Amino acid sequence: MAPEGSPIIYHNLLHWVETYQPEAWSLRGAHIIEPISQGDYDGLCGLYCIINAIRLVMAPHRELKHQEVRALFRAGVRFLERRGNLSTAVRSSVGARLWPQLAERLRATAQRMSNRSIILERPALRKDAELADTWRTIERMITSGKAPVLFMRGKYRHYSVISGYTPASLKLFDSFGYHWVRRASCGTINADAQRRLVRLI
Repeated sequence: MAPEGSPIIYHNLLHWVETYQPEAWSLRGAHIIEPISQGDYDGLCGLYCIINAIRLVMAPHRELKHQEVRALFRAGVRFLERRGNLSTAVRSSVGARLWPQLAERLRATAQRMSNRSIILERPALRKDAELADTWRTIERMITSGKAPVLFMRGKYRHYSVISGYTPASLKLFDSFGYHWVRRASCGTINADAQRRLVRLI
């Protein structure tokens, strides 16, 4: 997710990124605010990560107030309740098919509240994309000021927001309190049971 900025500045930034890909990068918002915590609602990490992603990209321009964050949470809960998926989400997690619709609902809600344009962009990656392609996509999104959302499958089954990267790790802006994920511990192939199975959504 990313707020719409100046086309000239954005063009110059893209030109810089294409000619020089930094080894480490962090979103500005991660130095301004802290992620909100999901508390005991483990299954609602999919909802919390959307709220945190919106807050993260907006923070350098406008910090959402506490009541606005609560309004986003209520909007997300109402959406899941009307779809009949709230109890399932609380017990396990928001389903992969429903998550983009939930993200779009909160994006529109945040845009109305903040009077700022917020763009929801899904990366053009195949489900069977190589891990190296996933890393390159994450790095391009981060250096362009976007907040990638990651779904860790398998036993973790957790949605999280990526706020930065180094050559060895991804920095997380996470509702459960995770701070880093080592790249070496990640994989995209279901057969690799020893790794976190990751997918950009």
